[in-house]
Amino acid sequence: MSIGFLWGQNAKCHENEICCATRKYVTVRPIQNIYQCSPYNWILVYEENFNGNALDKSMWRIRPWGEGSICPPFNAIEYNTLDNVEVSNGTMKIWVKNEHVFKKPVSWASPTDTLKHYGGRVNYPRDFYYTSSNIWTRYKFRFGKFEARIKIPSGRGYWPAFWLYTGEPRAAELDIFEFYLSDGYPNPSQMPKVHRMTAHHDRDNDSTVEYCQTVYIGPNRSLNFNVYTLIWNRDRIIWQVNGDTKRQDVTYYIPGTWQEAGCTLWKGYPYKLNVLWPAIPMYMIFNVAVQCDYAPDNTTYFPQAMEVDWVRVYQQLPCPSSWYIDDPSDYPIEQGLYNTIVGGDILVKNYPVPDNTKLMVMAENGVTLEEGFDALSGSDVDITIKPFICSSGNKIASYEVESQNNSARINSILYGDEKSVSPIKWIQKEEGFYVDFSEYPNFRAAQIEVFDIQGKRIFYGEVNKFAQKSLYVRLSRGTYLVKVSVENNYYTRWFVVY
Repeated sequence: MSIGFLWGQNAKCHENEICCATRKYVTVRPIQNIYQCSPYNWILVYEENFNGNALDKSMWRIRPWGEGSICPPFNAIEYNTLDNVEVSNGTMKIWVKNEHVFKKPVSWASPTDTLKHYGGRVNYPRDFYYTSSNIWTRYKFRFGKFEARIKIPSGRGYWPAFWLYTGEPRAAELDIFEFYLSDGYPNPSQMPKVHRMTAHHDRDNDSTVEYCQTVYIGPNRSLNFNVYTLIWNRDRIIWQVNGDTKRQDVTYYIPGTWQEAGCTLWKGYPYKLNVLWPAIPMYMIFNVAVQCDYAPDNTTYFPQAMEVDWVRVYQQLPCPSSWYIDDPSDYPIEQGLYNTIVGGDILVKNYPVPDNTKLMVMAENGVTLEEGFDALSGSDVDITIKPFICSSGNKIASYEVESQNNSARINSILYGDEKSVSPIKWIQKEEGFYVDFSEYPNFRAAQIEVFDIQGKRIFYGEVNKFAQKSLYVRLSRGTYLVKVSVENNYYTRWFVVY
């Protein structure tokens, strides 16, 4: 879903061709041997199943450069608002409505401000006759497998898209899908069948964006949900629909041929680098625009929605059985990104998390945070236990985990029906404790929370009868309140670790 003034040189593939017909490249020579294929398993690092009744605004936001789309420079004419995002019945809907609003294109800017993203136009209020939404993740991702199950709207003027985008200052974009009408495909019946997959990249940062679009003609995608996948790795980019590969771009080629370079790039040897391959972190975006040049007419049905059943992000990450991180250089964190640490048992100290940064710590067994771990103001840190997180190819169940920054006083966390006699086995260890539910009647699932003496929640984990019925929690020296919730009951116990 590219903004118009960023488009530069282009190449277009033939229908249903798996690679771009014209490949542009630069010759590079590595200064050392590089192994570009990841040896690690796929880890599920983010999942949203939309089982609630509202969009998670800690993860999603409206398009950051402004709500209104003006033609030109955009080839779109809608006003985007979170009011058009509905979460209900297990899906997220982005509704497109034919309604009149009188708004500034950028709500937070002055009416006299000149808008950089709008071709230098002034931000005065104006008429919009269509409303929709354009939502971005708050954090960027670098590489991964991005996947969502989606049903698109259909009709003249609709322009649904699922894509990755860097923002500024250096433009790169990967369109997982776009469906819209064009001079080559002007019939409204073609709109939900013409799947466009596009790579954009300004490799030289000279404001000229190379791009290449593959067009795949498939069935009417508005009739059913379909799973759309983008695999973005160091060695290639792959587009898939329902598990079938529709396009593949390789990063490095052997000079004089279009043969793949393979996993190892040898020092000093020349290679062709595909200029469309980006290494820059990107936001994940869902939106439905309303086209300018093929605007809706009296055949277009309103309102309609793009419906998202679920979205998942996987990354190939190291997942050691035990991991001791006592310096930021042991596992560098990138500001502004969605960062993940995974392992069996994880201990972290002397590790600041900068503002505007997400850190997800996921362990199979236990997590210990020691002196020097500091989540700075404006950061977001989630810590959870997920059994079998390191297993290859497994889709891990969703866990709702609050940020560790959401502290609560001890006297305010006890609620529900507390039981004085507990069927739970509590086993204190030198560096923590076990909780065991093997003798709990009709046990299905439980949540374990640990609070420090100030009332801050420092640990959250879940167990269930399908994965395991016990959990080990490792703690550093201190006094802790442990709260275990089972069904509508809860149990508490104090532990002191010396």
